[in-house]
Amino acid sequence: MRSLLLLALLWAVESVGYAASIPAERAFVADIAGEDTRGTSYGLYTFAYFLGALVGPIAGGWLYDTRGHATPFYLNSAVLLFGALLVVLMLRESRRGESARAGAVI
Repeated sequence: MRSLLLLALLWAVESVGYAASIPAERAFVADIAGEDTRGTSYGLYTFAYFLGALVGPIAGGWLYDTRGHATPFYLNSAVLLFGALLVVLMLRESRRGESARAGAVI
């Protein structure tokens, strides 16, 4: 960005989006984990988050310096699209009433 004001505005928008998404993200982790593995799931979730926070800037800085200024952003876009695809393919919500019917069968 050539304007510091525009960069600050984009950062503020990102922060609002991040703050709005975190509660839903953590609830989603709790929902797919189940009660008996919730602590382990949160531990793995936190580990993955902070591993990305460690590796991302190091790898991004190296790519920025050696492969070009846009390369880390292209790579980040590809990783985000791949992650979204994995979520769509691997995680399915049960239909309404499906869990209630399963409980009634027992």
